[in-house]
Amino acid sequence: MVVVYNSEKRQALAAACHQQRFIAEAPVNIVVLLEKGKSADVYGQRGETYQYQDIGAAIENMLLAATGYGLGSCWVAAFEQDKVSQIIKAGGDLRPVAIIALGHSAEDPKPIPRRNPDDVVTVIH
Repeated sequence: MVVVYNSEKRQALAAACHQQRFIAEAPVNIVVLLEKGKSADVYGQRGETYQYQDIGAAIENMLLAATGYGLGSCWVAAFEQDKVSQIIKAGGDLRPVAIIALGHSAEDPKPIPRRNPDDVVTVIH
């Protein structure tokens, strides 16, 4: 991962994310990188799936940790991968798969209504 504090780089990342301004406004951006083929070296073809599961779990843990510290965060996946790679100088087999905008929230978010677990969970006894 690459942690970006630099204002100019955050502006460039926002531009690569289709002008999602909050990315530039957040004091910290974390660009999460995938090392292509790394999991496949160990797990074969299934490694392709595992690498995305591992990254998703790591990102969710970062979001939960941020919340625990009283910070706001947003997981961004809509961006131009080549531009982001250039901005952070990611080379070789590294490619960006997510950007996390991190900082104190400008809003006091309202809780999101949740579905009833009985509507989405099947229990087999």
